[in-house]
Amino acid sequence: VIDPLRRQKIADIPLKAHSESFQLEAVGAQIFVNVPDANEIAVLDLSTERQTASWSTQHLRVNFPLAIDKAHQQVLTMFRHPATLAAFSICDGSLTNTVDQGVARYRQARARLRNVLKRVAMIRAIALRH
Repeated sequence: VIDPLRRQKIADIPLKAHSESFQLEAVGAQIFVNVPDANEIAVLDLSTERQTASWSTQHLRVNFPLAIDKAHQQVLTMFRHPATLAAFSICDGSLTNTVDQGVARYRQARARLRNVLKRVAMIRAIALRH
């Protein structure tokens, strides 16, 4: 865990395997992390510096992009096998919805998700400057 203001490492939170995309709650202390090799989304708590939950991705594999849908209290992630957009409940990690993307639709949805994540990162960077 890196403190962006001091630009210093402030904690190490071990995971079951290599992490990919992660998202921080805008308000709160949770971090959601895609851990594709463990077939899970790890939920980390910044205040305790521990993993508090492990959400199984069930039959879905190779999850990389990740986003938080605060309005619907969901964590969204894209999977490559099968090409699927999946929604998990922030409250309990249950798989609430899936949309089969097919290969072409998967690539389009992944590009849209990356654009959203870039905009969020830009907004956060601007907010940290002020």
